[in-house]
Amino acid sequence: MTDGVAPSIIGQGVYPIARAATLIGTSQAKLRRWTRGTRKVEPLFGARYRVYDTSELSFADLVEARVVNALRKAGIPLQAIRHAMGLARDRFGQERPFASSRFKTDGRDIFILVGEKAIYSLSHKNPAQRVFAEIVAPTLVDLEYEEGRARRWRPEHHERVVLDPNRAFGRSVIDATGVPTETLVRAVDLHGVERTARYYEVPVADVRAAIAYEEALAA
Repeated sequence: MTDGVAPSIIGQGVYPIARAATLIGTSQAKLRRWTRGTRKVEPLFGARYRVYDTSELSFADLVEARVVNALRKAGIPLQAIRHAMGLARDRFGQERPFASSRFKTDGRDIFILVGEKAIYSLSHKNPAQRVFAEIVAPTLVDLEYEEGRARRWRPEHHERVVLDPNRAFGRSVIDATGVPTETLVRAVDLHGVERTARYYEVPVADVRAAIAYEEALAA
């Protein structure tokens, strides 16, 4: 134990289903299906933390769920996504394929980068077939990777905000100070912008950035 917190949680991030769904822009029901499955369908991937009938996601879970949501919005069937995840694990040894910097998509198909330049299809039609494509773009450009794994999420258009599993258990925080955006917004509701900035010893611009970020999530 470290300060009363299990070591398995440290550096992993903890996201309740409700907050995770808000962060990636999907419903709680869909997120539960993807991470817990149903009586008839296996989950796409298991949430890291599962206690009885509740689940909480790690940062890697959150990234994978965000990719799944983006692929579904692009019209890629859930069956194809399931196939791609399984093939990446079994054929290429990627336990968390969608949280890897090797994952790529062009918005129509799903690919994996093997080695320095080899790009392989993970589709039903051409499983593990090498693909020579001039443009195969990363799905999520606002992620930062270290050693091939997603380590931080800097939400696009919110340059003051970061999600880092090594800070505040992965909550959305103001990068410069580490104060959670939710904390600042709750304080503003009670005390206003100026007083909140003084109390938390942060610039007013950081408080306004937290408000803008949380309002964008709620929109």
